[in-house]
Formats: sequence, structure tokens, C-alpha cells
Amino acid sequence: MAVGKNKRLTKGGKKGAKKKIVDPFSKKDWYDVKAPAMFNIRNIGKTLVTRTQGTRIASDGLKGRVFEVSLADLQNDEVAFRKFKLVTEDVQGKNCLTNFHGMDLTRDKMCSMVKKWQHFAKKEAAVSIFFRGFCVVSFSSSWCSATIGEQQDGAAGCLRGTALYSFTSDCEEELSLQVGDIVTNLESVDGEWFLGDLRGKRALVPKNYLQVLD
Repeated sequence: MAVGKNKRLTKGGKKGAKKKIVDPFSKKDWYDVKAPAMFNIRNIGKTLVTRTQGTRIASDGLKGRVFEVSLADLQNDEVAFRKFKLVTEDVQGKNCLTNFHGMDLTRDKMCSMVKKWQHFAKKEAAVSIFFRGFCVVSFSSSWCSATIGEQQDGAAGCLRGTALYSFTSDCEEELSLQVGDIVTNLESVDGEWFLGDLRGKRALVPKNYLQVLD
């Protein structure tokens, strides 16, 4: 009987033997992402890229990458509804130098803006018989010497209102309200907003959240 070679032994093991597990991060490097000098916080994070191998250069894989960062993180601020897009334009050492690539608003902010407009449209259609379509207004001569016509135009200092609902402002230009707050020195800015004073701050407040007092 002829003796032949055992193919399984020559290949070095049984069929289906486990392959050596290679760590996928062993061939990659971390690079720091640097924001432009106009921002207070420049070090905004890290990004991963495959190391330079032969003609494949790591920096080429980094250029053109776009990062989306909240303005609150860039400026160490609390106003977080603005998002900046930064694109990598150059690589120096382990640093990715970025430049401005665009700006966007968060979904929550855009939804709140749409809701405000929808709320305004519904109020205008439903209760248009009331003053400016938002509130029931009564005037008294004890508040100021202006005529009723002048008061309806929103003369500053002649009107005050009480908050019907709670309202959380999205930015510094708006007042935050709690139910029952009294906003003084109301001045009509447009069909949707008053300018008024509350707790030492003068800013915008939505008309449909106030009931104007006599």
C-alpha cells in the first residue's frame, strides 16, 4: 500500500482552526482636533485614522473631514442650540487644524420656532376679536394719561401683564416666565412679541403667554 502525504498535517492543523485575532486599533493613530483661533476652546476632541503605510499617507485621510461641534462647547457657554461645522484643512504633527465650514441649529430649536409660528396662526384665527389676537385687554386711566388708541399701539410703560403659562427662553433675548409672573413696561414689538421687564431684565416675551392687566 502506498503511503501518501496527510494534507491536513502539512497545512499546520485541523480544518476550521481559529485564526489569530488582530486588534483593529493596532494600526491606527489618534489625532487632536483643533478649532480655529476665534473660539475660546480650541481642543475639541480626537479623531482616528489608519497609520501611514507605503504610499498611503495618514494626513490625506484626515484632510476634508468635517466635525460638528456645539457653540456652547467652543465658547464654554450655556447657549447650545447653534452647531458649527469645522473642516480639516491641514495636519501638523498630531494636530488637525480646522476652519469654519457652516452653521446649523439643533432640531429642538427649529421645532420651537415652528411651534411659535403655528401657535400664533391658531390664536389669530381662533380669537381674532381680542386685542392683537392674543389677549383680553382692559385699560384704566390710572395707569397713564395716554389715550386708549395710544395704549393699543403698545406705548412703553403703560402696560403690564401676568403670565398665563410657563415659558423657558431659548436665548438671552427672551424672558423666562413662571405662571403668575408680572411683566411690566410692556411695549409691542410686532404681532407676536412684547418687550417687557421682569426681575431686573428687559427682553422679549411672547404675547400669547400674557394677559394684559389694567
